[in-house]
Amino acid sequence: MIETRLMRYFLAVAREGTITRAAESLHVTQSTLSKQIMDLERRLGVRLLVRGKREVTLTDEGRYFRSRAEEALALIDETEAELRSGGGEVSGDVHLGCAQMASMRRVTAAMARFQEAHPLVRFHLYSGDADRVMEKLGSGAFDAGILLEPAREERFEYESLPLRESFGLLVSSDDPLAARESLTAEDLLDVPLVMPDQAVRPARGEWFAGLYDRYRVVATYDLVGNASYWAEQGIAAVLALGGLVPAEGTGLSFVPIEPAIEIGVSLVTKRFRVPSGAARLFLEALREGLAQEGAVGTLT
Repeated sequence: MIETRLMRYFLAVAREGTITRAAESLHVTQSTLSKQIMDLERRLGVRLLVRGKREVTLTDEGRYFRSRAEEALALIDETEAELRSGGGEVSGDVHLGCAQMASMRRVTAAMARFQEAHPLVRFHLYSGDADRVMEKLGSGAFDAGILLEPAREERFEYESLPLRESFGLLVSSDDPLAARESLTAEDLLDVPLVMPDQAVRPARGEWFAGLYDRYRVVATYDLVGNASYWAEQGIAAVLALGGLVPAEGTGLSFVPIEPAIEIGVSLVTKRFRVPSGAARLFLEALREGLAQEGAVGTLT
């Protein structure tokens, strides 16, 4: 069992870049800190730091340990804060990992309502693809994930939310395709395409009428912001969820695909993990709020 003290010592060194500055920030002597870090390396059986003349750098194992130590200490600090709060006013931190999608407008609106009722609660949002979100969810760094379906693993619980997302094509406003009211799978055959790396993977055959392998895919992406520049410059069209990239006034147009390529949204939690009081209350409020509002289409 590694003491939290050693983890905090190591993170200070990783943050400061030198043993000297880290020792000053921790109010310990340089020799004491050096011995503690060497003791940590002996316990782990790996080298965490490369000690240079002026600075230290992290090894691959050091970078991995830093990530895990940060997650472990964040969970410990959150647990202590939760226990100290007792049965008083709801407070604490809620950590959510989220896909980039227009449905997040409704989720953030639910956060605002919850925070108005419980001003001592603070939200932390992480945007990323399903693999990265679920990795952190599995480590306990997140209370929940809000992700596009399907993304299922045995160690998680999944709950479908009354939210739907629709794909379309993001193109330059000068592109002839921008004048179309909608596009079909066949219309994409002769178009250089930038595709989302994950979301379309499980349903390529179903969505694209068996044509996916004939498409000219020039690039893939995980988050759409940078991918939109392909469309903006007229280099390629980007298959994207509606409502993520503003089209008006940006030189971009969003053209829906027919029949609609739709995807659901799931609330994902780690199985057997008990969420903090603030997180539990927020997730209940989110479910109730979405159920009362009902499902709505994607904003485009």
